Amino acid sequence: ATKPHLNELARLRKQLEKLHVGEHPKAMELAWPNTDHADRFVRWAALMAIQRLPVDKWAAKTLQEKDPGKRVNLLLSLAKAAGIDPFHRQSNDPPINQKMGKSILQSLLRIEWKDLTKNERLTLVRTYQIAMVRFGKPSPQVAKKIINQLNTQFPANNFETNWLLCETLAFLEAPTVAEKGIALLRQAPTQEEQMEYARSLRNLRNGWTHELRSQYFNWFLKAANYRGG
Repeated sequence: ATKPHLNELARLRKQLEKLHVGEHPKAMELAWPNTDHADRFVRWAALMAIQRLPVDKWAAKTLQEKDPGKRVNLLLSLAKAAGIDPFHRQSNDPPINQKMGKSILQSLLRIEWKDLTKNERLTLVRTYQIAMVRFGKPSPQVAKKIINQLNTQFPANNFETNWLLCETLAFLEAPTVAEKGIALLRQAPTQEEQMEYARSLRNLRNGWTHELRSQYFNWFLKAANYRGG
């Protein structure tokens, strides 16, 4: 049988995927330039080539990466590689690396929202989520800085970003997320979007008024009549 024709992107992805097996002395050097590649399959192949390396070989370079797109993608990989999901943590696992967690958050805080693409903005917020789950909730001082960074972007002009921002800011107890989240809940055109906002706000303790609480719980009466399909 004839071999399938590979276009340039497929060829690049195949080259990067070869770095996923064994020990290649130039794996980081070859993969790093593609960690913000526009093609998500190429980007994933590059990030996985780095993520499988010992963390101490690439953590410092990631934390100081000057390109914001590369940095945010690599920080997500670092949070995954250096931290353990609490659900999967075993009694004999090493203790949580608090220093690494703080370093990841500080590196994220130095990224400017305006310098990121839409997908990179989603990655930024998702990285905050992964880091806070695996390394613990930040101090009140750091939480305030994260809120200041994200709250000015909320609400955004698309559902995917609003969903992540809403649940992240609610987790951090941002003072205005109840008001903004309820407004989005009431304006959302689909029941699926409404459910995500309602879920994101479920554990929020601060920022509620009597009117906001009434609107929130009245939504559940409305949602009781929703049907799947």
